[in-house]
Amino acid sequence: MRLLFYRYTGDTHFDSLLSVISKTKHECGYLSGEINHETISNFNPDVIIHNIPNTNQFPIKNRAVSININESDSKNSFSLSNKKSKNYIGGFVHFRPSTVDEKDIPKFSSDILYIGTPIVFGKLLNWIVNSSFNFKFFNHQPHNISGYCGMCNIDDYFKFYSNSKASLVSHDDESRLMDIIAAGGNPIVYNGNNYEECADKIHHAVVDDAKYQVEGYSREDIISKHTSFDRAAFIFKTVGLNKIAEDILRNKKTEWCKK
Repeated sequence: MRLLFYRYTGDTHFDSLLSVISKTKHECGYLSGEINHETISNFNPDVIIHNIPNTNQFPIKNRAVSININESDSKNSFSLSNKKSKNYIGGFVHFRPSTVDEKDIPKFSSDILYIGTPIVFGKLLNWIVNSSFNFKFFNHQPHNISGYCGMCNIDDYFKFYSNSKASLVSHDDESRLMDIIAAGGNPIVYNGNNYEECADKIHHAVVDDAKYQVEGYSREDIISKHTSFDRAAFIFKTVGLNKIAEDILRNKKTEWCKK
């Protein structure tokens, strides 16, 4: 079976789904930018997976099954963000290596870690930067805030999480929370109002090596049910392509278990 991936815009979750689908033995093709009818016709795909917004069908006439990773309303459309969508995919993790060579441990170690702009933490951020703790945060936009470490390669996320004493996460960022837990990190969840609680947890995590769990989330459950393999398999099962779904889950057993 020939699978065509069309990337309309950059999205790490979309890319993670394509990554695990591409590990099946099916023939895969990639396109982005201008939609070239001749190129697509020559490839003759059986399935087209795309993230073009506001459309429930890839915008050329062909025989291929169109799988839409967007907010359109059709049985073959799958939402990454709308929890009310009947085909809401939900948060998931994509495996990234967490093992670090001994010589690289100082690079990946920190007392407090955040990937994103820490401005969202408000008063808690002021407490962090005025503390004596080693705070590291990464963002593609430069910040004139103590602790800014530039950009972070997405393949290094798990390495930073697993080597930080406290990893900050916003309460509404489910995928990042899952990443921290799957990496073996120590999540500190900020909900906008729990400044004192978070500060206290950070202090004990750094000083006393305290470890925290988040209700409803466990590493075992996440790896069992909430990975990019599981979500990709769900997509293909929903559109009736069960063989590809089985191939994806079979790969999960070998790929994840050997890490």
